[in-house]
Amino acid sequence: MLKRIVLGSTALALMVLIGCGGPPTEDINKAKAAKTAADGANAAMYVKDQYDAATASMTAGETAVKAKEWDKAKKAYMDAAKAFDAAAKAAPAAQEAMKAELTARLAKAEEGHAAMGKDKAMMAKVKMMKKEAMVKECEAAVAAAKEALAKDDLMAAKEALDKDDAIHAELTAMMTAKK
Repeated sequence: MLKRIVLGSTALALMVLIGCGGPPTEDINKAKAAKTAADGANAAMYVKDQYDAATASMTAGETAVKAKEWDKAKKAYMDAAKAFDAAAKAAPAAQEAMKAELTARLAKAEEGHAAMGKDKAMMAKVKMMKKEAMVKECEAAVAAAKEALAKDDLMAAKEALDKDDAIHAELTAMMTAKK
């Protein structure tokens, strides 16, 4: 009887160890699948903070697996999967918001360039200061932004508009500087 109890307890202990004694493969796979979905939604670009938090959880899971801390790994991978899912869901709205913002910035830049071209006094000052190249550079940046937006390349559009803003600010500062 005692032998049966010892064997039964040993068998039960082995089953518990085998069931809990390895990496949380299912959670790892879920986290990897959620990361793939987030990558497909360009979450790293549009909801960077959420994506980075998910990546940190994934890294914590990998570290816990290496240390054979299975419970910690399971929690980290579950957190990563949840965070990647949230990032994948938030990315399209963030992308649309960025596109709307860039479209508005582009319209404002085009209006500003049109107004500047009509301002004869300002254009005379630009010519006098020999800064026509800067005006052309601004116009080229706006054209590049317009083209990038048409292709849905939001990052290129943002870079072009940022360049336009920087050149325009420098040009405006030169025009308004006191001598």
